[in-house]
Amino acid sequence: MTLPARCDVAVLGGGLAGLLTAERLQRAGASVALLEGERASASSRSMGAVALGWTDSPARLSLGLGEDVARALCAWSALAVESLFATCARLDVSHQRCGSWRLCLDERERREWDDSRALLDRWGLGGELSERPARGGDHGAIGLGADGVVDVAELLDALQRGFEAAGGLRVPLDGVLAEEAGAPTVTTREGVLHAELAVAAAGAHAVSAHPFFRTTVVPVRVQGQRVQAPRSDDPRPVLARHRFEAWTRDGDSLSFVGCRWAEQPEMEAGVTDDTTLSERVSKAQDRFLAERLGVPEEAPRERWAGIVAHTCDGLPLLGPLPGAPKVIGLVGWSGWGLSLVARAVDEVTAAMLGEPPPDGVSTPGLLTARRMV
Repeated sequence: MTLPARCDVAVLGGGLAGLLTAERLQRAGASVALLEGERASASSRSMGAVALGWTDSPARLSLGLGEDVARALCAWSALAVESLFATCARLDVSHQRCGSWRLCLDERERREWDDSRALLDRWGLGGELSERPARGGDHGAIGLGADGVVDVAELLDALQRGFEAAGGLRVPLDGVLAEEAGAPTVTTREGVLHAELAVAAAGAHAVSAHPFFRTTVVPVRVQGQRVQAPRSDDPRPVLARHRFEAWTRDGDSLSFVGCRWAEQPEMEAGVTDDTTLSERVSKAQDRFLAERLGVPEEAPRERWAGIVAHTCDGLPLLGPLPGAPKVIGLVGWSGWGLSLVARAVDEVTAAMLGEPPPDGVSTPGLLTARRMV
């Protein structure tokens, strides 16, 4: 591989955010270098649930930020869900708009989702809303009709093929993002690459890519597993306890993530090792699945871990970095990247190409990287 002396855009990170950005810019005629590290991205381990919202429910967002801000954030997330499904349709990637369940595990969560359902209905968001009564010790569930599932491996592969077919260049990343005479430079194994603009989409690994993220992004280890479970004909993903627990089904196979609260006091915050599993979290997951879903604790499982990038307020860092206007942030999804990143990429790539924001809707100010200054 011959490294060019310069490119229009250097994209750091080979996960969903980086691939979406690189593929769209390359198709639009920009010269793009996609710089990837050796470690697997958190996106590649996603179980495929695409769901409206944020870490906090609409009711909690409204209580903390006011209804106008909460509505703007939820409306923006609805655009993100639409964008991802549209991308899957364009690339002929397997997906299903089957809706989702927001499971209530206690009475407080039930009240909160009753309030959230009323807000979503008033805002005209969430698609067709439904309700499931309590069963098995839970407190029922609220169904959001606009959500669904995608085949993440198929999506990432399609984006990679599209990027390469359009002439994009993939380069191993080995160094940090810096600036020279106001323009971004990236150290690679093949040499130094100069770019007109750089996009930091490296997830938790962005901490080592640019100094801004060292104090704004916290790596968090998330554990999951795939296990055989009692068959269900309901394809909808289930999210519970503000997505601390979530699962999807494929026939008699169940993919589950959650229970990092079992690793106290840090709850896996600050952990960067995705090759080792927490025994406490594994045991808590097995108990949860046995008690809630009837999965025998002795059932064989495929376990995994991934490192995701969290921020102190649970919201991503989007747009130009303070003091580095030619470095664009797409970092800090706090575990909601699959559901949110597509809209962010729509707006970032439109701005880089000199186009107006899609639908005339811009990123809410709460999501910009400038808020951390």
